[in-house]
Amino acid sequence: MALGGYDEEMLPMSQQDVDLIDRARASGLAVVRLPQPGRASIPNSIEDKLRDTGLPFGWEEMRRHNLERRRENLRLGRLTANPGRVPVRVLVDFTRETEI
Repeated sequence: MALGGYDEEMLPMSQQDVDLIDRARASGLAVVRLPQPGRASIPNSIEDKLRDTGLPFGWEEMRRHNLERRRENLRLGRLTANPGRVPVRVLVDFTRETEI
């Protein structure tokens, strides 16, 4: 919660995970990687991902934009993303409600 989650100012593809890890480390948090059985993500092509964003940008353009944003976050000490964000109620596993 202290990190504010993914930086919502980033474009939808590339660098979000690395940015979150960078900000966690810069905040003094330990980053632990755990092995996961099975597939790590839903397989889909870059073309599918780009189409699903609904944006007119290519992958490389999003990567460059997000890389600059990631570097800027660290340079400016911007370790908490999405300041002023208001928590919303969401369903977890379609059975339980929680606030994020």
